[in-house]
Amino acid sequence: MHYTIIESDEAGGSRFRDVSPPAEPTTAGAGGYPLLSSDPVAACAVVFADVPAGLTRIEAHGPPQPQFVVVLSGTLRVEVTGAESRSFAPGSVVLAADVVGAGHVTRFSDGPCRLLLIPLDSPPGRRDTSLEVNRG
Repeated sequence: MHYTIIESDEAGGSRFRDVSPPAEPTTAGAGGYPLLSSDPVAACAVVFADVPAGLTRIEAHGPPQPQFVVVLSGTLRVEVTGAESRSFAPGSVVLAADVVGAGHVTRFSDGPCRLLLIPLDSPPGRRDTSLEVNRG
């Protein structure tokens, strides 16, 4: 398992960080089907969002609170401080956690984009970027 964190840096900018949370054997369902799963991360909602075809860019912004973004269709390109950018295709998972500072720029391509947004159970403005695994 792997995802990318967009986090605030010490200078008030934003940066990427790649994480691979540890996965442990577990079982699911009445049949006890084997899975590898990470520790749970507390979330407060699930939101499906369609980005219209005409929207190609969102200027510098940060999320209101840390949230996972799962790309379901389309492609988005995110630019952080220093002009480093990455593309995220369907199946990509990003933790947008740059709630303070300069934020990031998002561009959309490949037509309409569908996203799954999962805001985390943390107060707005929280700067905790150790959300790879919630052990609490």
